[in-house]
Amino acid sequence: MYHHLLVPVDGSDLSIQIIGQAVEFARTMGARITFFHAVPDHGATLRSETEVVWATPSSNDDYPFEGRAGEILSKAESAARAQEVSCGSIRVTSDRPYEAILGAARNAACDLIFMGSHGRRSNLGMMLGSQTLKVLMQTEIPVLVAATRNPDASTRAIGVIRDEHRSLAAVLHAWTHLLAAARADGKGPDSVLMRAIVRYIKDFPLTLHHPKEDDYLFARLRLRRPDATPLLDGLEREHAIGRERFAELKAMWERWRAD
Repeated sequence: MYHHLLVPVDGSDLSIQIIGQAVEFARTMGARITFFHAVPDHGATLRSETEVVWATPSSNDDYPFEGRAGEILSKAESAARAQEVSCGSIRVTSDRPYEAILGAARNAACDLIFMGSHGRRSNLGMMLGSQTLKVLMQTEIPVLVAATRNPDASTRAIGVIRDEHRSLAAVLHAWTHLLAAARADGKGPDSVLMRAIVRYIKDFPLTLHHPKEDDYLFARLRLRRPDATPLLDGLEREHAIGRERFAELKAMWERWRAD
């Protein structure tokens, strides 16, 4: 029925739910996804020279403006690739997100806008809820508003795990792209980026993410659900295999750097 979905995303807990729902919907439809993120146009609301200076990012301070958008979209794409759903992404700067959403859907020839409404629990929620309403009122493209709710503690915990998995997947996708591009050019990959990726894998999943699961989450799950012991044993074995494979990967990287 639908072939191309536009899915607006942000960095919220509810957006993590929307990404999962949109990917599953697209998978069952055999559709592709274009993820969309609107970066606020801070310049449109500045009132003084001081604010202009404050809001202008330096080369070392542009993450809140550009890097965050790239991170959000990369993780969304990783969720789609994990389910073998074709995807791409668009980001724009706009202080009128609903207009940007509609424009992106038209330009990308999407036949469905898949989005959520954050309700009225916070200032951010009120803004995004109003954007959904404006999209519904002004669109000529079908809109599917997914059912969402303010997540409880267990849902938030699952969301954190899912988001961290997508972070790692995004980095690994970037690495494979880096290697493929270097191979196509007949050159060696960027050694600085390679070193940063190796360091990230060591510092994030192996040092931070997996210990949180092994030492806290899995221990509590074993107490609450003894019947889940075989599954948890398997996950811990996967973590151990991951540490072994990283050691092999690090050794290969060090040999390549030495050459």
